[in-house]
Amino acid sequence: MCPLEKFDPELGDQLVQTSRELGVEVHLNKAVTAIARQGDHLLVHARTGEQEQVVEADLVVHAAGRVPEIDDLDLDAAGVVREKGGVTVNSYLQRVTNSAVYAAGDAVASGGFPLTPVAAMQRG
Repeated sequence: MCPLEKFDPELGDQLVQTSRELGVEVHLNKAVTAIARQGDHLLVHARTGEQEQVVEADLVVHAAGRVPEIDDLDLDAAGVVREKGGVTVNSYLQRVTNSAVYAAGDAVASGGFPLTPVAAMQRG
């Protein structure tokens, strides 16, 4: 699993390599089951299959992904149906059920990058 799964694999590899060169310990393909404070550090409990591992850390970064912040937009009033993960758009980033509504980035249900500038450039 790449830490930037919707991006080019080379970018994810570069992120991991640079992080490790800076002294950051990077663990991939592990499911975090718990994080507990112990004194002045954290214990991260992670699992790979049946194997559990505990890693001591000074700082833990949660990078599970972004969730679109569109719940309070009253999309029903605009005739926009919200699906799991966002809304569906055509190749012009228009919402399919209301062509006056455009969406990009993490507001789009599937088919694009979660960053709005990259998504717009990709569709351009």
